Amino acid sequence: MGNRRRRITPASSVLPSALSGRKWKIFLPRRAIWQNWEEVAGKALSSNAWPWYFKDNTCLVIAVSDNMWQQQLTYQKQMILDKLNKFLPEESRLEDIRFNLGDIETVRKNVCICHGRQKDKQKEAPVSSGISIQEISAESRQLLENIDDQELRESLLSLMKKAGGSDRAES
Repeated sequence: MGNRRRRITPASSVLPSALSGRKWKIFLPRRAIWQNWEEVAGKALSSNAWPWYFKDNTCLVIAVSDNMWQQQLTYQKQMILDKLNKFLPEESRLEDIRFNLGDIETVRKNVCICHGRQKDKQKEAPVSSGISIQEISAESRQLLENIDDQELRESLLSLMKKAGGSDRAES
C-alpha cells in the first residue's frame, strides 16, 4: 500500500449539500418564536399560553390553560400571527396558529428545554463538543439524528446554537 493522503474537504463546500432539502432555513429561525414569546404575548398571556409544536410545518400550535383563553385567543389570532411573523424571515413565516388545551407548565418546561431556555442547569449529557442536543428545537434535533457522521453532527449542533443566539447566558 502506498502513502496515499486524503485531501481534507473544507466544511464550507460540504455544508450546503448537507443542509439542502432538510428545511434548515425554515426551522432554525423559528427558534425566535420561543425566545420572543413573552414580548409577543405579554406577561398575562404568556402565563396562560405557550408555543407548543408545529403542525404541517406552517401552523404553530399554542397550548392554552383553559377554554376561556382558547376562545379569547381565537379572536386575537391574526394579531398574534402578525406579531410572531415579524420575528421570522420570509421563508420561515407561519401561515396559521391554533390553540389547544394543554398543561402550560409542562409544555413550557419541555419546550424551553428544547430551545435552550432551561433555567436550572440540569441538562442532558452533552456531546463531546460540550453542547447539549436538548438545547435545540425538536425539529432541529430530528434533523440532526438523520446525520450519521458524528463530527458533522456536532459541528452542525454548534452552528445551530450560534445561529439561534444561544450564546446569551440566562440566569
